[in-house]
Amino acid sequence: MTEARFAALECRVGLGRVSVAADAIDVLGEYAVGARLPLTERLSYAVGVWGDDVVLSLSLARPAAAARATVGLLLAVPGAAIRWAFEIGAPVGLVEITALARPQSAATRWLRTATLAHGGAIQFVDLQALIGDLAALAQDRAAQ
Repeated sequence: MTEARFAALECRVGLGRVSVAADAIDVLGEYAVGARLPLTERLSYAVGVWGDDVVLSLSLARPAAAARATVGLLLAVPGAAIRWAFEIGAPVGLVEITALARPQSAATRWLRTATLAHGGAIQFVDLQALIGDLAALAQDRAAQ
């Protein structure tokens, strides 16, 4: 368990809830995305449009509709060549995280259990680690 103290946004995703670091979020809003593209068993992505920006929109849920409007978080990713977004069902509220458990596997190092200040626990999505893993996966696929 790693001691950490930071604000996070609790979000509804599919049937569950996850949290993301508040400082990883640039804007919360609604935007349009195209058909889902398979990435891994756990993740999908779609190309979307947020205002005038093209975004890669990540999803942990399995969207039923092809092209659709979705709610998500436009992410703050300094130095990225493209904007990233993370799809959510709805924001729930701000929480304070006090500790992060080690990832359960190397394949999902971006998914951890967080201890909340009030004593509960919630899944935490490390969006910076997730984007880093996806960039490495894309480079590996391009090299083949």
